[in-house]
Amino acid sequence: MNEEQTKNFAESIVKALVDLSLGKEPNIFSKSPFRKLSDHKNFSFIRDAYIDYLKEFDGKIDSEEDMKRLFDFRLKILNYFNDEK
Repeated sequence: MNEEQTKNFAESIVKALVDLSLGKEPNIFSKSPFRKLSDHKNFSFIRDAYIDYLKEFDGKIDSEEDMKRLFDFRLKILNYFNDEK
């Protein structure tokens, strides 16, 4: 998975998490992360990783450290999501 694919998939997981938290429910036509996330065995890890990321986020990404934190967050939630065993 290249950097752009990583970014896009991680963003779809975050969007699914936000949608679920706002009371939206997936249906048969929903994209994979939204359909799978609420029943995913690592849901709480994904949710907590997002909470931890937001606690450190100051409203902007303007340094290499911020970019690294964002990239590491994306990789973390992808690893949690892809670990379905």
